[in-house]
Parts: sequence; structure tokens; C-alpha cells
Amino acid sequence: TLPDLPQAQTRASGVQLADGSVVVFGGLHADCYASDLRFCKQGAQASFRWLPSEKRWQPLPTLAVPFDYGEPFDGGNSSIASSYRRSDFLLHEGRDLYYLSSGTMHWTDEQKLEPTRLHRWRLDGNTQSLSSTQLSRLNATLVELNDGRFAAVGGSSANEPASPACQFCQDQRRQEVAR
Repeated sequence: TLPDLPQAQTRASGVQLADGSVVVFGGLHADCYASDLRFCKQGAQASFRWLPSEKRWQPLPTLAVPFDYGEPFDGGNSSIASSYRRSDFLLHEGRDLYYLSSGTMHWTDEQKLEPTRLHRWRLDGNTQSLSSTQLSRLNATLVELNDGRFAAVGGSSANEPASPACQFCQDQRRQEVAR
């Protein structure tokens, strides 16, 4: 069982590293509701690493991952539990965390969406923006390919046209965007 985080938040995601420590990130402000993100404070909540040998939380100021519906992570009988599947991050070689970030938690009609970025966070605290997609992709899945490249698969995009292979889909998408 992990103790409560030093800064209250809900719906956090987490992953256990090869050294046994646990990194927790991507939560919501404690008074937010995941079912209605319009009124939540935008931006990433604090991230932390549980150091089991020292029995304490270490702040991770360079790991700024915004909330996304995500991978369930159960910290035992604690406030760190998420019932949402999150697939926009992966742990590489037990120590490097790769994650996607779209810069916002939800869409509104007036927003201009930023491209989705691929970031790498390392145990030494180094965070690096590696690449970005041409379009914003919310709730995409991050996949590592056999050759070491990464792909952002699926998700949804408010500013992406439908495949030209499907004329009906393209017409339907135009109607949705026009609304």
C-alpha cells in the first residue's frame, strides 16, 4: 500500500520502475470531476516518485504530465487509484517514461488545438520533447515499434479530416465540423 500523495489529487496514473520505485503523474486537482473537465484547472498536477527504501515521496518537478483518461493504477488502500484506461505513455527499459501531451484536457469550439508532443522523462530528472504530430490527438495510444520508433495510434482529433477512402465518412465529418 502506498501512502497518500503529499499534494491531494484524483485520477492519477502511475508506473513501477525497474528499481522498485513508483512514479505517479497525470492526476486531476482534488476538486475536479473526470466526467466534466470543463471546470477543472488546466495544466499538470505535481508528479511524485515513491522511494520504498526511504519510505517517502520525492517531488518530480520536471515531470509535467496533464491528466488524460488512463491506465488504471492501484496504489493499494490509498487515494492513488485510477479507474480510467490510459495508454498514452509507456515505460522503456524500466527507467525512461515516454508520454504524449496535447496541451489541453478537453476541446471547446473556440480552442485552437496544439499538435500532440512526444516527451521522454528520465530518472535523472531530464525531460525532453522529442517530436510532435501534425495534428492534435486526444486519447491516442503510444506504441513502441520493433525498430525503436514510436507511433501515436488512434485517439480522436477535432481538426483531422476523415480518410479520403470513405466519401461518406468525409461528408459526415464536414457536417460535424460545420456545427
